[in-house]
Amino acid sequence: MGKLTQTKPNLNVHFNAPSVRHDTWGRLRRAALSLSAEKNGTQSLKKEIADTLETLKPMEVYMGYPGNEEFKRISGLWQERDYTGFALAVSETTELLETGDYRREIIKRALGYEAPHAHCFDLLVVKRFGPEQESKIREDLLQWRSENDGFIYNLVVVDSFEDALMAIMLNFDIQACVIHGDIARESQQSLHALEGLKQSLTTKVESSSEMPLAVVLGSFINQLRPEINLFLTSEVSPEKLAGDVQVWFDRIFYSHESSSELHLSIVKAVANRYETPFFDAVKKYSREPVGTFHALPIARGNSVFDSPWLKDFFDFYGSDIFLAESSATTGGLDSILQPTGTLKAAQERAAEAYGAKTTVFATNGTSMSNKVVHQALTCPGDIVLLDRACHESHHLSFILTGASTYYLDSYALDEYSISGGVQLVTVKRALIDLAEKGLLEKVKMIILTNCTFDGLTYNVQAYMEEILAIKPDIIFLWDEAWFAFARFVPHYRQRTAMHSARVLSDKFSSVEYRRDYKAYKAKFLSKNKKPGDAWVKQKLMPDPAKVKIRVYATQSTHKTLSCFRQGSMIHIWDECFTEHVSDQFKKSYLTHSTTSPNYQILASMDASRRQVHMEGYELVQRQIEMALLIRKTINDHPLLSQYFCALGPTELIPEEYRVSGVKSGFKGAQDWEVVARAWDMDDFVLDPCRINVYTGKTGISGFEIRTKYLADKHNIQVNKTGMNTFCLMTNVGTTRSSVAYLINCLVQIAEECQKRDKGHSKAQRKKFEEQRRKVTKLPALPEIQKFHPKYLHDSKIIAGKMREAYFDGYDCDATEYISIDEIGTRIAAGREVVGATFIVPVPPGYPMIAPGQIINQQSIIFLKALNASEIIGLDPDLGVRVFRESHFGKSKIGTKKKVARKRAKRSQKRAKPSGKR
Repeated sequence: MGKLTQTKPNLNVHFNAPSVRHDTWGRLRRAALSLSAEKNGTQSLKKEIADTLETLKPMEVYMGYPGNEEFKRISGLWQERDYTGFALAVSETTELLETGDYRREIIKRALGYEAPHAHCFDLLVVKRFGPEQESKIREDLLQWRSENDGFIYNLVVVDSFEDALMAIMLNFDIQACVIHGDIARESQQSLHALEGLKQSLTTKVESSSEMPLAVVLGSFINQLRPEINLFLTSEVSPEKLAGDVQVWFDRIFYSHESSSELHLSIVKAVANRYETPFFDAVKKYSREPVGTFHALPIARGNSVFDSPWLKDFFDFYGSDIFLAESSATTGGLDSILQPTGTLKAAQERAAEAYGAKTTVFATNGTSMSNKVVHQALTCPGDIVLLDRACHESHHLSFILTGASTYYLDSYALDEYSISGGVQLVTVKRALIDLAEKGLLEKVKMIILTNCTFDGLTYNVQAYMEEILAIKPDIIFLWDEAWFAFARFVPHYRQRTAMHSARVLSDKFSSVEYRRDYKAYKAKFLSKNKKPGDAWVKQKLMPDPAKVKIRVYATQSTHKTLSCFRQGSMIHIWDECFTEHVSDQFKKSYLTHSTTSPNYQILASMDASRRQVHMEGYELVQRQIEMALLIRKTINDHPLLSQYFCALGPTELIPEEYRVSGVKSGFKGAQDWEVVARAWDMDDFVLDPCRINVYTGKTGISGFEIRTKYLADKHNIQVNKTGMNTFCLMTNVGTTRSSVAYLINCLVQIAEECQKRDKGHSKAQRKKFEEQRRKVTKLPALPEIQKFHPKYLHDSKIIAGKMREAYFDGYDCDATEYISIDEIGTRIAAGREVVGATFIVPVPPGYPMIAPGQIINQQSIIFLKALNASEIIGLDPDLGVRVFRESHFGKSKIGTKKKVARKRAKRSQKRAKPSGKR
């Protein structure tokens, strides 16, 4: 049996296809009701109905409800000119689709009665069949459905490779797929209405591959939607095939045997994903009578239920939250510090869902998660490369671990006061510089944010591959606080840490890679054995014999998924974890975790995992669609576009990092091809769900838009603001109604601006132009400041011992408070001013000055452009805490000019004759 060659599917997906389907059914209902009321109807109305049915026809082939057969029945009523029956059938179908009650209807039809606790999903069956065989395929499986299953599946039957992929991408309800050995390659459908989507899923399976087409289909489905349970049925030698195919199939069956085992396997596989071990344990515990002689008076509600003074507290939250509260780790609840039961099982399911080897829950946010990883992996003497714009928790972690900080500068978008990403060439140069100075062995870890506050997402796989070529055992910590949702759609997934770790692990162990590396070694490394300038320009390849895949990702589950506040996950793909890290990781976790975790947070993480494992694909697709609607409306609306602009790749990613040629994108089928290419190859791409709106044309700062207009007037909360931007963010809970409300409010703000501009006098216009300059002519973002020599890791490099500087700052005699103006005056006079604490301006929201760094004039200019309330670390009354000059061993430090004059006088004195013989 030949080896399967996996060709990556083109991930150019039209995110709004399901919404187009629902809207089309809505138009059909309106037209059908109008036709029914008019009896004969107009020709234009009849044509509209005929065209709409033609649009829906190819889509319904891939849907469980109403499905192909029911759609044929509805179309038959139209053909028979039963306009009343047609309108009734269309109205009923549309209503069930809009409300989601079609699932209840399918269960009712299957069982013959209402079953509120049963769940419904679509099962895709792919098998070549003739006109009379489809019903036999359905009967063969549906005969085994039982009321005891708890899950009722509805069949979608297609016969080709193309049709199967179309169904996978269009039908959100598909949870499992059965692929038979005999399938066609091309669809026989008339797909003109879905031609764009069909082209986006065009695949090239090498003709030389001997692997059956059914197995190749399984690999593509696994790449597109890995959560779907896959089953293969073979007419010949299933036991031999089982030894050859990859792990993406849950089970392989012999097609001539009874289908009862197949049915049971399908139900069990979906039920396993649905199960929430810890959440289920909490629910069960809340229903059991318990005698509490432990901590927490509020547990079981005993101190609340009968209190005359806490009735409103009880009424607001209800009884269940109190009944579920406990300090116990028995009774199925498990211990967060040493999980062995239901919590351990919940974390294992999360690891499966997110593609990690190990996943750990945290109940104090990703700030805690970051500190756990830092302390588990680094110690004094280590050098850690860090994006200067990373979250403050990373910077604070160096105070805990004592590792030396090597700051990496990201590209700056001064026009918006936004920090971009760290270029790959910047990282390579830093590592090569360390290698040339003999300090590469000291480098332990690199930390980058993926995606950033503003939506910039790294080419994770490309970065890790080249970095590993220089430092094959380096540890990667990807801060994915805002990216927990990314796993669940194909093009986002390829930019996540866990997916990239798996891909690289497979790649480096393959025969093909070892062959390619051998050629690379002979051609490039033989001439450039040591890291140097040639390594910066060359695309590097790691040595497969030396490389270690050590990747960590921290995710704020609560930021983007259905999880309570402070819920976070640490995902781990570390080949050295069990042998070298496990014990110290547990100790670090004990250090930063509470011994009294909130069980409701833990349960919500378990439940949110279930949600994305079952419907993440649908929810994230909808989230992206909402973002695209907002972007398009802001930039295309005749009034909004006069005052606002939704920034895109052109504004936020320099052209040299967009080799795909992507610009604004997100408009048509051709644009989607460019966008898909960008996600595959560019150094940075923009997550469309993070919408930075530029306010410069309004003359109003982002802060004022957020507070005075959006929050105070319209009760709209936004994610982030800058001097001339505010950042909107869609998530899995964003609705079309909320998008409509947002757009309406922005239009009202634009109308206010329009009225203001029309009524301006000459003097007012001059004043307005001065105000607008303040939000359009922004100071440049400061470059990274150097550490004072006293706090350098090594005199050869710029890495700093921030821990020492931080604790030196505790000495009141060593520090003083001075104003920002005074700092600027001292710097202008040539004196060094060294920070003794973190100074965090918002924006950009990360430490601009860290303990031990020499403050530069550029930073002072930037800080003075902000309001004092926007600078964390600045005391409005006292100023900024800095080190006294005497702290560095000099009682008096003159200006550079004074020092120069003293040196000149000494030189003159030595040169001048003394007058003595």
